[in-house]
Amino acid sequence: MPAFVADLIQRAWDACVRHGGIRAGTRKARRFARFGTGTTLMFPTTALMGEQRIEIGRDVHVGPLATLSTGMPTTAHLPGPPILTIGDRCLLGKGIGIVAHERVEIGDDVFTGHFVYITDQNHGYEDLDEPIGTQWWTNAPVSIGAGSWLGHGSVVLPG
Repeated sequence: MPAFVADLIQRAWDACVRHGGIRAGTRKARRFARFGTGTTLMFPTTALMGEQRIEIGRDVHVGPLATLSTGMPTTAHLPGPPILTIGDRCLLGKGIGIVAHERVEIGDDVFTGHFVYITDQNHGYEDLDEPIGTQWWTNAPVSIGAGSWLGHGSVVLPG
């Protein structure tokens, strides 16, 4: 590949990163229950599902490759009260995954490292003779207090 083609691809990607994020006032941001001023979801996102049940405060920055999801794939489109709330001034690192089924609340000024996973649902694993994927799951709300720091690779499970 000629060097100028690689340069052109890099410039195009840089433009996508710079201008492709989801910001307050954009059509995509209006799909959320709340999307605060000064907030950005960096490009590219990995998955967004059930935005109408997600509230994001002001001045929040979510790194690239984020997954924000509410409900099951078959129910994510349904209306209802927010079940994922992210407070003001949070900085959520690259590759964060937040999957909410019942209630996940992240307080103000929460910072995370890269590739943190937060969920309020976990597979059952009580029956050692039954595959984990076929056992009934458990839900329990998750609340991450204001000012918390979750380091790189942290996993937060129900309750």
